[in-house]
Amino acid sequence: MNNMFVTPGSHANRLKAILSSAPHALVVMNLLIYILMFLSNASVTAPLGGDLLDWGANYAPLTLYREPWRLVTSLFVHLGLIHIAFNMWILWVYGPRCELMYGRAKFILIYFISGVAASCASVAWSPDVMSAGASGAIFGIVGAMIAYLGRGSKSSLSGALVAFVIYNVIFGIAMPNIDNAAHIGGLAGGWLCGMALKRGALTRRVPAALLLTLLILGSYSYGRTRMDPSAGLTLIASRHFQAGDIEKALSFAREAARSYPDLTMPYLIMGDIAFKTNDMELAREAYEKALEIDPTNEGALRNLIVSLLRQGRTDEGVRRALEALELTPDNVELTELTALVLMESARFSEAIPLLRKTIELGNSRPTIWANLGSSLMQAGIPEEAAQAFDEALKRAPLHEESLFWRGAIHFLNGEYEQALGRMEKSDGALDPRYLYLWRTLAAIGKGGGMAVSSSAIKPGDLWLNTLADLVKSKTDLSSALADANTPGKRTEVYFYAAAVKLMAGDKKTALSLADRAVSQNAPQYIEYIAAKALLKIHRGY
Repeated sequence: MNNMFVTPGSHANRLKAILSSAPHALVVMNLLIYILMFLSNASVTAPLGGDLLDWGANYAPLTLYREPWRLVTSLFVHLGLIHIAFNMWILWVYGPRCELMYGRAKFILIYFISGVAASCASVAWSPDVMSAGASGAIFGIVGAMIAYLGRGSKSSLSGALVAFVIYNVIFGIAMPNIDNAAHIGGLAGGWLCGMALKRGALTRRVPAALLLTLLILGSYSYGRTRMDPSAGLTLIASRHFQAGDIEKALSFAREAARSYPDLTMPYLIMGDIAFKTNDMELAREAYEKALEIDPTNEGALRNLIVSLLRQGRTDEGVRRALEALELTPDNVELTELTALVLMESARFSEAIPLLRKTIELGNSRPTIWANLGSSLMQAGIPEEAAQAFDEALKRAPLHEESLFWRGAIHFLNGEYEQALGRMEKSDGALDPRYLYLWRTLAAIGKGGGMAVSSSAIKPGDLWLNTLADLVKSKTDLSSALADANTPGKRTEVYFYAAAVKLMAGDKKTALSLADRAVSQNAPQYIEYIAAKALLKIHRGY
């Protein structure tokens, strides 16, 4: 009578039987690693590149210079559920047959040697592509079996193996995401390994072993010739930075710069890390060094100029931008950047032609038109500025800066209804305090008097309470001015103080404060325009 129940020992015996087969043990190992990847929050269907690297994927910048163990670990990392399912099925079916031909020890040698050959072929052929999976080693098993069966074999297995190879190579050529180099490298490595390990004359086995060694070392060496040698260190630096370990990131970036002082990449990575952590001096030094090596590097130049501006070294930033623009006058990004640097330096007349050229070169974003309009305003050409702002608003009807300035132009022209209409259409794009401000000034301009203007802004509305407190006494105003360390900030303080005084009925003090706001000569501030508008309303200029 058969035992209908499974004894406790039967599971252990079954597992032992599976693990006694090297191919089946490899399948179990691959599946366990895949499960661990999933448990570590990697996607089960499409793991991210960072997850694959963490688990040992093959990537030339790391494999060829810092972490050669990835040639092996990548054989146990898979790119998704379908990828591992197909590979493990083939390994489960063909692996035991190969083991039967060569024995367990030789099978394991074939698997890993052909897998390494596949990894080397991959980094040699596609050094900028990350690869992973057991398929190269599996092709090696197939190659070893073909070597064992021999050239004249007419067995059905031999035909199936050849068909497998032909189909998968053609499929790999047709599908751009298939690592055909790894498949072919693994196939060649497995065949040579099989020829070297199967019984026969040394005159056949020794040349096969030598060719196998040449294949692996040659592929590895060729891959190194195609790589920026600093790429491994800089990639490690980038990964530490992404993980939030700034100290280690900078340490690896500096090591890369010391090891490869004639390459730009280490300095670019160092500059990027410093830039993102707001260390503008280190960023400037790194980008300067990168530009010494490669004066045409646009990224380094752009970030260098920004770092100079953030350090307050505006004149130097302008000089570097203009020098670079002379070298590449039709570079649209550099043209725009130079214009912005000139605007930052209040050299608006010089910025205007560059902004126009930026538009001619194909960059007609609303922001470019708005910058052109702002520069034209500062240069005293309000008619052309109005056209530029209109162009910006055609492209983005709620573009905040353009609404500000377009309303200001209406206001300066005495077109109070149009100014208010423009503002009212903003539908929340404008800061409410500016909307209140325009309502108040428009009411004053239309002759509504103090009662109307006061009703436009109620006590307690946003900035009014603070500014009312600010101008209660001369001492308070002096204190506010002490914190205003730029002409623009002083313009803001004087103008808002003037607005409060005006609504309090103190016209004389209000106009005096408006005079002071205008005297700060900060035309890029909306408060400057508003102060001029106040003076025009009450003095006619």
